[in-house]
Amino acid sequence: MTASRSGDRIEAHGVVLRRLTAVDIEMVRQWRNDPAVSRFMAARENISPEMQARWFAGLDPARQYFYVVEYGGRDVGLVNLKNLDPVARSAEGGIYLADQSLRDGLVGMAALLAMYDHGFGALGLGTISAHILDDNPRALRFNQALGFRIAPAQQGVRNQLHLLAQADYFARTARFRALFAAPPPSGAKLSDSAQPQEGHNDQG
Repeated sequence: MTASRSGDRIEAHGVVLRRLTAVDIEMVRQWRNDPAVSRFMAARENISPEMQARWFAGLDPARQYFYVVEYGGRDVGLVNLKNLDPVARSAEGGIYLADQSLRDGLVGMAALLAMYDHGFGALGLGTISAHILDDNPRALRFNQALGFRIAPAQQGVRNQLHLLAQADYFARTARFRALFAAPPPSGAKLSDSAQPQEGHNDQG
């Protein structure tokens, strides 16, 4: 993995993460308002340009890490670690891919590995949380593959809390790292169908 000294650009596992800027927020707003994306979110109201601008202006760059996912030279989604608590060494993760053609490939996994490697590494996190709707089995399976475990007392909760410990993350993702490190079969791409890639529910 390569990252700029400021952490504004992270390149790993075949994807690039570029720190979200004001130039990106209208694109991200349109992604977020797409019913194909918003149906996996706890908050589904239509986001106006003014709402988006206020949200972006309120981000604390020391606690909110939002990145545009680049793949194949295109902007394809958003990944984040937000509400970072340096004392608890925790943050909440999230991802969505705006390009629906990539949802069944490995692009989402690659983006989260790049983001969480940065979180558990450079940002010094010990735990990452994620909220996942209980009727989103793709996201549930995806997060289990990363090492997430459901938090206590989530029975009957619609937007369930899941927790990822650093040790569980590195143990469960070893096979994915080996996959990304190996030379791909001739003609194979991260976008080729592999496994469900619906990510965590998030705002942006």
